Amino acid sequence: MAEFTGWDDEFKKFFDGLGRDNSKDYFEAHRELFRRAVREPAEALVAALEPRYGAGRVFRLDRDLRFSADRRPYHTRIGIEFDDSGCHHYVSASATELTVSVGIHRADRQWVERFRRAVDGPAGGALLAIVEDLEARGFTIGGQRLRTAPRGVPADHPHIRLLRHRSLTADRTWPASAWLGGPGVLDLITGAWDRAAPPRNWLTHHQSGWSPT
Repeated sequence: MAEFTGWDDEFKKFFDGLGRDNSKDYFEAHRELFRRAVREPAEALVAALEPRYGAGRVFRLDRDLRFSADRRPYHTRIGIEFDDSGCHHYVSASATELTVSVGIHRADRQWVERFRRAVDGPAGGALLAIVEDLEARGFTIGGQRLRTAPRGVPADHPHIRLLRHRSLTADRTWPASAWLGGPGVLDLITGAWDRAAPPRNWLTHHQSGWSPT
């Protein structure tokens, strides 16, 4: 497999076109461009990062339309995920931006229960300090969350912000101009994941034995 050298202007050309004409006709007419400019670099990125971040996979471009009112057949981004012992590392690249994420994207009820038990005590204060530091450095804290306090948890709990989460991620986004066209994107990705290591380490420490859904 070729070495990862970044995504170039052909990557943007493919997704700009797909944004204007999200159809099977467009995709079939540009299948070779997709393979060369999108899929093969993504597979090279997986090969480059798997030794450090675990098994990786490139998501299909096809959208699951079974339960969607949006009938567009294709995603307008490429998604790549690495399963580092359950705490996932994720990359999403489109014609306009690059987003990287680390954390728990999907979790079962047992994970949520363990997470809330840990956050309810002093460990929750440590995690709160971690996420506030990351936000100050340009990260967004994401994940599924409740609109209100979980049942039995007072709304004024000092860690209520975290207790509302049903999953937790640290995300960083850059415009395409900051990364498109060269291998430097690899350093952006791994550098962000390195800076997001504190919440990843917290989750790994307090969530041993969790199982993804």
